Amino acid sequence: MRGYNDSKPNHKMNDFKNKKIALLVPDYYNWDGVSNVVQEHIKGIFKHSDVWVYAFRGDIKPIGYNIHYFGDVKNDTIRRLYKLFFPIIYPFQNFLHKLNNYGRGYEDYFADRDYVISFLYPMDVFALNWRKKYGTKNDSKILFEEENVFMPW
Repeated sequence: MRGYNDSKPNHKMNDFKNKKIALLVPDYYNWDGVSNVVQEHIKGIFKHSDVWVYAFRGDIKPIGYNIHYFGDVKNDTIRRLYKLFFPIIYPFQNFLHKLNNYGRGYEDYFADRDYVISFLYPMDVFALNWRKKYGTKNDSKILFEEENVFMPW
């Protein structure tokens, strides 16, 4: 494992130019640190890209990009349990979502994206299922925050 100061960015700004990018964040609020990082990268590295942010909940108004909220549980305790057991709950929930949305599962929202970039735990389940369903055709890639994709220094 590389140290924090030894990290180097894996991607440059030109790698994302004119690409379709899906950013997966569990919560998208102004006070959330991960959301602030995502906003900074949308203004910087993804400036010339078609960006969609997918989250369970949030309050940020998009400027120059799109947001889709999946919806979330209101009770904090149930929300924590929901996110903890998300991999177990996900297949059943995805099945119900397909029934209510004419056969469209959660991964289908970002099916045509060139990059799917996941931040934090529950959204990794979406990203991994997207990879299983759509593979890496059209040079599609799945990136995680842990791979030091977003180290600006």
